[in-house]
Amino acid sequence: MANTKVGLYKRVTVDGEMRFLPVAKDAKGRFIADTVRLNEQNVERKDGSYYLRFRDGKRQVSQCLRGWNFSEAIQFHRMKEWELKATAAGVTVVPATPQPQQTQQTTEEALEPQKKPTDKTRVLLKDALSAWLEDVKKTKKIRTWKAYRAVVDLFNESCKKTYLDEVGRADILAFVEFMRNKGLTDKTVNLKYQAILGFANSRKLELGMKKGDRPKFTQKKGRDVEIYEQEEWEALFNACNPYERLVFEFFLNSGFREGEVTHLYWSDIDFKRGEVSVTPKPEYNFTAKDYEIRHVPISDGLVAKLKAQKAQSNDNCPLVFPTLGCKPQTQFLDMLKVAAERAGLNPKKCKLKKFRATAITNWLRAGFDVETVRSWAGHSDLETTANYLRPNDKINRSKLNGVFSASAGASL
Repeated sequence: MANTKVGLYKRVTVDGEMRFLPVAKDAKGRFIADTVRLNEQNVERKDGSYYLRFRDGKRQVSQCLRGWNFSEAIQFHRMKEWELKATAAGVTVVPATPQPQQTQQTTEEALEPQKKPTDKTRVLLKDALSAWLEDVKKTKKIRTWKAYRAVVDLFNESCKKTYLDEVGRADILAFVEFMRNKGLTDKTVNLKYQAILGFANSRKLELGMKKGDRPKFTQKKGRDVEIYEQEEWEALFNACNPYERLVFEFFLNSGFREGEVTHLYWSDIDFKRGEVSVTPKPEYNFTAKDYEIRHVPISDGLVAKLKAQKAQSNDNCPLVFPTLGCKPQTQFLDMLKVAAERAGLNPKKCKLKKFRATAITNWLRAGFDVETVRSWAGHSDLETTANYLRPNDKINRSKLNGVFSASAGASL
């Protein structure tokens, strides 16, 4: 039986990457305007273009409805479904094709020759990039905005075009080569490439990028994931003052991301259960990654230290690790570099995210199942968590020798 189903999607940018997301439906199966399904949740997205997806025999077809609003896309979706059902029933129909939306013109306007854009009406590239950064600042976290600002600075350094409509595929490829010549890692180049494509999509630029243009990088897994070995974090803790040690012990115990520690409230700590939670803080424009609230158990020793810290804290400040003015602390990395130097470690190799990688790796080594660790880490899928399955480099030689002791004396 012929497949007559037609899917309605929106092509939008998610974390700098173009994705086709299904348009969300309500309880009665009706499409919801300007809303897509992302990570099993309905998310409002007014940007992007609508697409239809259906099968033409064995071939899957994606039909772009660029410039169409929600009502127009719905009408064409119904028309296409009717067409496929009619064709499946043996009725000959003329295939529906999307036509570009046109504004009505007066007779005088229609007779006038089409005016080409002048330099005064064209958008300057630097203005378009600045406007995009302002949009990002309103909708993303400050850390994301800073990262995108660094991308814009690099792109301005690389691309010498004056107007937005002059930017094309060659400029993006030149940007990739420019970043590589600067010595950026393959993964960093990939992320910044996706970010600049997000800019281009938001301004509806037709770049003509090809499938193989996206920079490739080797995904770190297992042994390649950077962690702190026990002797490293013990040396670091011994060089810390009590407050610094509490901060870094929390990073190591909880596996929290930097922003999650920065916005940790005393109310997020359940002292009876020995558990800490990641919760949104609208007052600081902070949301949990993928909008997921999660709960993570911590050691009894850390619970006791946090209790002692709370007894000394300001009752009017909800933050666990605030600045003197009860603002979210943003100097954790600087604090770590100073402590690392005191401990005789290489400050360049000491990163906050290594605490998180160490926590996840140690949870897996301790025998906790992957699904449990996935929920503690806040990963969206098991594959991400499995990347931290790392063999223990410290082999018990006597135990290993014992495995083959019976064959050791056998004659060859």
